[in-house]
Amino acid sequence: MPQQTKEMTALGKLITRPIVPEPVKEESVYQKLLALEQHIRVSEAAPIHPCCNDFRQFLRLCWTKDEAAGGKVALMPDWPFLDDLAEDLILVPKLFVEKSRRVLASWLVCCFDVWVAAGGQDPRWPTLMNARGNRQVFVAARQFEQANWFLFERIKFLIEESVRRGLRQYWPDFPRWSWKEGLGVASNGSRISAVAQGADQLRGHGATFHHWEEVSFWERAKETVEGSVPTIRGGGHICMITTANANSYAEMLVTGRIRRTAYE
Repeated sequence: MPQQTKEMTALGKLITRPIVPEPVKEESVYQKLLALEQHIRVSEAAPIHPCCNDFRQFLRLCWTKDEAAGGKVALMPDWPFLDDLAEDLILVPKLFVEKSRRVLASWLVCCFDVWVAAGGQDPRWPTLMNARGNRQVFVAARQFEQANWFLFERIKFLIEESVRRGLRQYWPDFPRWSWKEGLGVASNGSRISAVAQGADQLRGHGATFHHWEEVSFWERAKETVEGSVPTIRGGGHICMITTANANSYAEMLVTGRIRRTAYE
């Protein structure tokens, strides 16, 4: 109902008139174009931080801990094979890494967990270009305790140590993090969850990235793979990483002794 206003007429009588709101003017096409141009100009003027647009640059800022060397803290080394693995994580949607021990492969994939959740972008993985937040990363292991160990002793450690040593100088909007058992939550809406093997642990969750540790020793590897692969069909990636174990489901995957359709 319109508001009322009181006015004096020429005869000195007080009368009441309704206040009629002015019609809302729609934006012209020209105004919309001006607004779009301004948005583009601001976006182009925003600083570009190489480490959030290049995972290998981010690796150069990640600090690790060597438990076998008494907890020695050191930067990720620039070994050529680690750069190759870093490229594969971007380019290969379903990646299987069979490794020997003490080659830092698991540390590197933990760094990748952080980079993806923090908002890293690379046009070679189109899904990452949609937004810089609200991503779902899962770290899975044979038992929940093992996955939770990776979450706290590797992922949480490298975030806190790298930030303490100046990461935000190179990535100013690197998110803040909060932690509880089995979960790390970033201020950009991303989550890194620790889960045990098993299809029911991951079924129904859309995922940006799955990081699975020591898959060749999982008793429920087959059902985990078959139940979880559909969760990445919107553009997510999976990386299975393990030491060798003969006569395992992981070996069957590598040697092609199972129907590929179950994995694809």
